[in-house]
Amino acid sequence: MKNTILIHLAFFVSAVMATAQTTTLQRFKRLSYAEIQHLPRTDQRIDGTDQALPEGTILVYETNAHRLGKLLVHKVGHDLEIDWTTYQNNGKVYRSGRKAVIRGTYQFDLDAAAANPKGYDLWWQQVDGRQRYLVPQNGAQFGVVTASTPADENDGNIYPYPLKKIKLSNHVEIAYADEGGGDYTLLFIHGLGGYHQVWKKNMDELRKNNRCIALDLPGCGKSAKGDYPFTIEFNAEVVSEFITSLRLKNVVLVGHSLGGQIAVSAALKNIPEVKKLVLLAPSGLVVLDDEEKSKVEEGVRPEKIKGFTDLGLKYAFGLGYASGKLPSDAAFMLKYRLNIKKRLEYFDYFCQMMYKTNMAAVNEPVIDRLNGIRVPTLILWGKEDKTLRPELAEKAKKRIPNCEVQITSPCGHMLQWECTEEVNSAIRQFISPVQQSVQEAPIAIFVADQTSCIAPCTIQFTNLSENADHFVWTVDGTVVSREKNLAYTFKKAEGFRIKLVASQGNRSDAFEMSIKALGE
Repeated sequence: MKNTILIHLAFFVSAVMATAQTTTLQRFKRLSYAEIQHLPRTDQRIDGTDQALPEGTILVYETNAHRLGKLLVHKVGHDLEIDWTTYQNNGKVYRSGRKAVIRGTYQFDLDAAAANPKGYDLWWQQVDGRQRYLVPQNGAQFGVVTASTPADENDGNIYPYPLKKIKLSNHVEIAYADEGGGDYTLLFIHGLGGYHQVWKKNMDELRKNNRCIALDLPGCGKSAKGDYPFTIEFNAEVVSEFITSLRLKNVVLVGHSLGGQIAVSAALKNIPEVKKLVLLAPSGLVVLDDEEKSKVEEGVRPEKIKGFTDLGLKYAFGLGYASGKLPSDAAFMLKYRLNIKKRLEYFDYFCQMMYKTNMAAVNEPVIDRLNGIRVPTLILWGKEDKTLRPELAEKAKKRIPNCEVQITSPCGHMLQWECTEEVNSAIRQFISPVQQSVQEAPIAIFVADQTSCIAPCTIQFTNLSENADHFVWTVDGTVVSREKNLAYTFKKAEGFRIKLVASQGNRSDAFEMSIKALGE
């Protein structure tokens, strides 16, 4: 138990993001290839007036040769003056230029660094003396990083979606991203000290068929940083008021780690608008004794948090993943956290917030209140979670009246980032049960070459669908394959449940059967 607490603590202390004060040019230089990969782009033209695309705007792009890059606007008018960098697919610089001038009505190639070539990427279109557009050409795509959502000079964050803000009671102002539309509203709640960008991979996909809102909890990201108690109940009240103030309907609360604990507390308020609950490796499922609480408190005191070394933080962030190492596309999380020390006006506040929130997590467990949840609940957990034990999922399932569990592998505590496809598929299936009509053939259906065998033995499962494009096979709730067909070896004598979830465009379907592996 104590080792688990310390691991849990190490990740909690580290899981926070912020950036140092930078100039626009510094932000442009620091925007990495890994970050560009996960920023949204479009093939639609972009308003090029100096009000919509002012000096200092940063854009990301994908050329028609499928290379990624970044662009910094210096001057906007009849001519467009830019700095630009195009990368090779391995992340090394392919071409770059400073203060390149794209004259009115000219086209520019961001691969060849030439004006008016064949197969150009960018057209600086002049409509009249005032209206201009940056128009992607020949399959290229562009995305505005700063302009509608400029990076804050106090922290330098680059947010992938336009930010909105709403002021709740007690002067709590909440920043949030609001994307997509559909029957359900997915409300994403991040973990300790984080902010909503940890949900980007999920929102990118799920916003196609649902309204997706991800908020920054008080004291985090772009939300207000006041003198708050930072208890679980306080945050649950904020979530509840947020739902009411925005008049959200058909809400699915989706919480990760501490965000899961907060989501449970919010769901227990029986808010009519909350219809379902999705918990990703939630905290609050263990009750600590006084000795264990004292040990946690000693480790999360503000002076201890201030003393974390850069190497220690890097190790702690790696604990969130099955490999024990931070993936390159998640490097921004560590980068933001390391820069907190440079923001002296925020660092003391941050350390106090982390201390109060950590202690709230251990002092307000939700395990004994789970039987009060009145909405269908899905629990997702990484099989290689080094922060919170996966077996806690079954402990919670026994107490929640209408609950299903899925253990995903291979992934750790940050499963929404590490196993995005499995998480998104599970959420889609949970919130949108397929209502098949007689005209629609099932897209998840398979046959087995035998339904029982003498363990150890292998059974071949053949998928009969011709049109499905994504597959997730599970054995008793654990993901074992994403291939079309499955050959699975049963190593012990036991009854098993084989399930296939298949997707075809916006449709998804599930099919399952029982298999027996017999003893000699």
